Amino acid sequence: MSDSKRQLAKEFAESREYRESYAEGFANDFITTQMKLLRKQRGLSQAQLGDLIESNQGRISVYENKEYGQWNVETLRRVACTLGCWLKVSMESYGTLLDEADRFSATGLLRPAFEDDPVVRRWLREDGPADDPFAPARRLLADWLARDTADFQPLCDWLQGIGLPGFTEGEQEFQWILWSLPEGDDAKAILADRIAALITDREIDVRPIGWRPEALLRNLFMLAANLGQESKLQGPLDRVYLRELDHKREFGDTRMRREALAALRTALERNQADSRWEKPVWMEFVREGRHPFLPGAVQAGIDGLIHLQPKKEDLAYWTRLAGAVREVELRMYREDRVAPGKQPDVIDELKNYIGTILDYWSEPSAATWLLRAALSVGWMPEALSAWSSAVLEKTWDKPIRMAPAPLRRGVVINTLFEGVNYESMRNQQAPANGGENTMIELAKEHLSPSVIRLNEAAWMAHPGNGSIS
Repeated sequence: MSDSKRQLAKEFAESREYRESYAEGFANDFITTQMKLLRKQRGLSQAQLGDLIESNQGRISVYENKEYGQWNVETLRRVACTLGCWLKVSMESYGTLLDEADRFSATGLLRPAFEDDPVVRRWLREDGPADDPFAPARRLLADWLARDTADFQPLCDWLQGIGLPGFTEGEQEFQWILWSLPEGDDAKAILADRIAALITDREIDVRPIGWRPEALLRNLFMLAANLGQESKLQGPLDRVYLRELDHKREFGDTRMRREALAALRTALERNQADSRWEKPVWMEFVREGRHPFLPGAVQAGIDGLIHLQPKKEDLAYWTRLAGAVREVELRMYREDRVAPGKQPDVIDELKNYIGTILDYWSEPSAATWLLRAALSVGWMPEALSAWSSAVLEKTWDKPIRMAPAPLRRGVVINTLFEGVNYESMRNQQAPANGGENTMIELAKEHLSPSVIRLNEAAWMAHPGNGSIS
């Protein structure tokens, strides 16, 4: 029994109020986190999911907020059906909660959509599950994984569609290997070790094997992306990335084709062990201002950083995210883009990065945590203006002023004024140094209701005195 489960069991036994409160909080965390992960797994934005359930982005944002808790079974059923799942509602013992809490993770919350469900696919086959279509492939895999020394050739053949029993047209080779793996984590761990050796020792991306090398790479990376063995695969995938990046720097193009690159990107994003905070890879995405060789913009790096150790009340987490935005800002200074006449464009770009962070968390308190970290790493006025503009656009100004938070009320209000200043500059309503009175008049006349509330609060709160709480 793990130490964490033992401690939790003791706390449950000591207080009925505690265990009931913990269960309620865990259930809310489970539902909101799973809803967010499945939505992202399906490639849907909050607005798109809202449209599909005949609602809107705002309601989805509320549903994905773990503080909400006022669940309607019919609403959850509609969300589940839209995401290709079914809704299960049941009463459970506290012993199952110990197990659920111990293995709570993003990987454990993901579910295949109906169309991708391997169990359903088995029953849809003409021979049905009585003759398990995966059994021949499972026997081959079990025999190969049981060998003391790894012979890479069988795996390379299978990933190219050779010698894998049961494979049919329209199904991808890496899926058959995943579906046919023997039960238990040992099989995944052994397979991850062999993939790591194939990537690292054989440098298969440099010296292709077989008659379909692009299919081999694509399936290898997708297999790595779906194994859930981050600690084993993160380093080898980083090395593939660095080899490809060095090749691009030397020759001006990439070795791999589009499909293999897309699969590598997926594998990089999903295999993010905690130690990646100490690695240079994702920060390079940010510093370069674009993805160094994979398709896509700098958000690929920001997105990667957001998902690392995502604990809202962990200042170290927010400091790293704020540091990533700081890197973007420094790049803009190096490119001499922060100058008169260019500032609004710079702030718009920074607001996109900050908005990506706030969208992920979908709750106002995240904005305050990010600001606290931003002040510690030294954001410049452009990033502070972008933060303010993003907060005002979401109408989060009132919640972050009223809720308990680790910043003084005056700090929050004064920073939010940066957004007023930015909006007035962009709309060319007044010069940047038009003064506080000018700003307030502009807000009342031209800007959003949230900014009007902000200015009224500024007068009432006497910035610099008192705390948010």
